Amino acid sequence: MFFQRILAWALLAAGGAWAIYGIYSARWWSQAYWSAEGAWRMGAFVGIYAAVAGLLAWFAPRWFVPALAVVVTGYSLVAAGPLAVLSVLLVVGVSYVTGAYWMRRRPRALREMPVGLTVLGLGAWMVFVAVMARFPVHYWPVYLVLFAGMGFWAWTRQVPRLPAVSWPADRVGVMYLAIPALPLLAHWLAALKPEVGAEALSVHLVAPARMAAHHVWNFDVLEFAWAVKPMGGEWVFTLGYLFGGEAGARLLNVAILTLLCWLLYGWLHDLLPNRFASLLTAGFASLPLAHGMTGSLRVENVAALLLLGALYFFRRHLKTRIAGYGYAAAFLAGGTAMVSAGAAGFALALGVAACMTVPWRTLLKAAPLALGVGLMPYLEAGIRTGNPVFPYFNDYFRSQLFDAARRLDDTGGLAMAGLGSWGDLTFHTSRFVAGLDGGFGFLYLLLGPVCLAAIRPNWPRIGLVLLGVWWAGLVAVGVVGGRAEHLYVGLPVLTLLIGVMTATFRAHSPALLKVILGLLAVGFGVQMAMLPAVAPEHRDFALNQVFRPESVDEYVARYAPERPLVRELNRIAPRGRVAWLETNTVEGFAGRVFTNSWHHDAFQKRMEALTTTEGLLFAATELELGYFIAPAPDSALQLTSVFTREFLDLYTEPQYRFADRELRKFKPPQGGLAPLQLAYAPPGEHDELNSFVRYEGPWRRDLRAGEAWKGTLTYSNDLRARVFIRFQGRAITPLYTAAANRCTGVMSLDEAEEVEFAQYAEATRWQARGPRMEAAPGYHTLVIRLPQARSTTTSVAACFLDLDGFIVE
Repeated sequence: MFFQRILAWALLAAGGAWAIYGIYSARWWSQAYWSAEGAWRMGAFVGIYAAVAGLLAWFAPRWFVPALAVVVTGYSLVAAGPLAVLSVLLVVGVSYVTGAYWMRRRPRALREMPVGLTVLGLGAWMVFVAVMARFPVHYWPVYLVLFAGMGFWAWTRQVPRLPAVSWPADRVGVMYLAIPALPLLAHWLAALKPEVGAEALSVHLVAPARMAAHHVWNFDVLEFAWAVKPMGGEWVFTLGYLFGGEAGARLLNVAILTLLCWLLYGWLHDLLPNRFASLLTAGFASLPLAHGMTGSLRVENVAALLLLGALYFFRRHLKTRIAGYGYAAAFLAGGTAMVSAGAAGFALALGVAACMTVPWRTLLKAAPLALGVGLMPYLEAGIRTGNPVFPYFNDYFRSQLFDAARRLDDTGGLAMAGLGSWGDLTFHTSRFVAGLDGGFGFLYLLLGPVCLAAIRPNWPRIGLVLLGVWWAGLVAVGVVGGRAEHLYVGLPVLTLLIGVMTATFRAHSPALLKVILGLLAVGFGVQMAMLPAVAPEHRDFALNQVFRPESVDEYVARYAPERPLVRELNRIAPRGRVAWLETNTVEGFAGRVFTNSWHHDAFQKRMEALTTTEGLLFAATELELGYFIAPAPDSALQLTSVFTREFLDLYTEPQYRFADRELRKFKPPQGGLAPLQLAYAPPGEHDELNSFVRYEGPWRRDLRAGEAWKGTLTYSNDLRARVFIRFQGRAITPLYTAAANRCTGVMSLDEAEEVEFAQYAEATRWQARGPRMEAAPGYHTLVIRLPQARSTTTSVAACFLDLDGFIVE
């Protein structure tokens, strides 16, 4: 043990030095995690909570949990509505009853495992929705009858009306319980706000909303490329959405995280004294990544809960050898794989551990259960598309329903070649997830490696299982290029592993335990201080939607301005055919959806192949589009197609505007094409895409040209490409990017003699100025194109011509 203590100190010292360097290099203190108003609100919230919790702990400790429950329920009733609160109570309650039905022959489980039974029941309802998703039966009255049936069984079989839940009644115990409750309350306040997360509004909220509107899921990959992905999390949220709408689903996500922390706290309490269990649980709950996964509707909490539930029952099985616990673990492991492909790696690692530790007779029955549940979405995808993980890895599985050459834009990729190190993932989170740095905190960086020093021959088997599940899951996520938040699914496992390590050193190194305890306390405080690191939409902390309702509109206008347009669409054209341009914020729209993103592969490719504005007119007519949601002309959101702005100006009319987004109605011309609206640019500096510019031919737009004018430019290497710039003035100067792959083009003013427009340069020069073209004051048109030689046999040049903007005098 002496060598292990030395190794633990060495690893801790190395991790500490690395942490200091990482925090300094990332300059966490200089990053704006909170707005000024958000910092004030967060400080006031923490101060009030600390004062109230301290008073209750001192004078009435047994009333701390009931008082907390009353406050949370009461404010949720006012802020989110009674149906949202009722939906959470219904889903959690029926999940417990369903888990009790599973373990009805285990009276001890009914008494001692309320949280485990709730997790088991939630997994059962998730699988039920997954199986029944293809049938039009998803009406709230149907589920109410099913829930009532389970409740009637529980009543007649004398299942405890309420599970045997106990909480600390002494001062010290209440104070330790209050610590992890603090970040949970912060997540709850964030979840009371309307949804503005891009991924939630384009995927995770869309499926529950469609199930509520159509009462069936059609698995149509031509409308949503992700329609056959593992959707266990979405099926869980459907249960909350059917009864409580969006607010019900979001509050259910908070309840799932609460169950996760409850299960984690109980397990850690079996291993360690209260102070360690409390701070370890708080260390996980206060992760900025947890705030992002809970403040927005994300499925990672569901996957993490099911995985931890599987390990919980697996531990019970190892201790008791009761086969029922092993079957429950297998079922929940399969459910974990049903939530996401990234979580499947952790579930697979648990399956390997089971093969090494579970008796073969139990394994023969448990394995089909796990595989039957876990493989369900992958078989569905394989049968419908030919790709079991459609649309990912389509260059390997070659489904004809998605472009095999297309690489999905996934900025959270963790391919092992790009992972770099835990330090990068910890200190430079912005490389892997949206937001600022530090989303994974630094506790896991410091304490995770120390777990390796604690391994002993007499280590508990569950400790070795936790070690194997974490590292195998980490490697699986990295190898397949999974996203950073997929690692969040395994962080409760790593938290337990740290708990096992701490318990191992408890009797041999008191000094080491004091350092670990201090690190846990400091880490908790640091993580709370940068809570919105991966969720910048929460940098203002909570909204005061009860006493200041207009704050909701301000919040939505800033982060998800398309949402009011969708509400208007559902009012005027609930079954219409609508195209979303430059956004996937579909959320609760019940009609037919088209987006110019990978979510709608065919429409995106059609938009990319445009060579004229009239081509988009033909596509809109052929697809029978009725409306468009698009950025307004003055929006900061850029259009990817150079033909979109002119099409919107000519062939649509505004119906509704909110912030900088517009809902526009398609107005196809009668008896021919609409005449061009000859708008002329006034004096000043203009970007390359606006109502004054018309493109013809295969032009492309670069939205990531950081040093270009407004960060964008258009370019083409096609000899058929032309750009027409209309302006009012006496002179015009084009802006371009001089570079080694640029050509010498030609331009003419008002069809006069063409002059050369040389864009070649050995070294790149951004916002370079082309020839200044002069004319008499008035209305003029400048034409820019690539020259065509008589000997040309192809329409594609070996170099490019670009336009970054223009200056009118």
